[in-house]
Amino acid sequence: MPTDVKLVITWDLDDLCIDLHIYEPNNEVSYYGHVQTSLGGWSSPDYSGCTAYSTSMLREYMIRSGVPGTYRVCANMFSNYRQDLTGGTTIWFTVYTNYMKENEKRTFTVLRITEASPVPTHDSKKLIGTMEYEQSDKVKAWVAEFDSTLVERKRKWDEYQPLKAKSDELWRTWEREEEEIKKSNQIILNQARNM
Repeated sequence: MPTDVKLVITWDLDDLCIDLHIYEPNNEVSYYGHVQTSLGGWSSPDYSGCTAYSTSMLREYMIRSGVPGTYRVCANMFSNYRQDLTGGTTIWFTVYTNYMKENEKRTFTVLRITEASPVPTHDSKKLIGTMEYEQSDKVKAWVAEFDSTLVERKRKWDEYQPLKAKSDELWRTWEREEEEIKKSNQIILNQARNM
């Protein structure tokens, strides 16, 4: 599915669980426990076995219509059940903008995480990086069209106001004349009854 922003982390060892935490431009956090955000962002949910012997070595975040601003990407090694001496894992982080579109861009970074933290805190999450995102051409075009529609509506409203004032004045005049005609007809009717 084409998306404006897609973020992917993978790692080199099984039997451990890495959590992806994305701080969106409005500071809402997308992660395994909050997979759908108010801006439309989606994170992969927790997989069964993630806290123990996991072979799922992938986490994703995507937002179809990206919101301009800074996205902060953090990772937390939730658990490590490996029986080796490495004590950590290497994470590959890939950022896609305009994913599966003509103007797709992709960047990579690699880092190493060594400390496991089963209770994620602000300090246990490792900042992988930040990403600045600008509005897509589609959104820019929509905003421009919306703005021009507002300008056109304002112009029409401004043209309409004098006509509305004139119409209101004519309506009040008609109501006054109608009232005078009713009074006049009542007077005539009363005179006819008295004859």
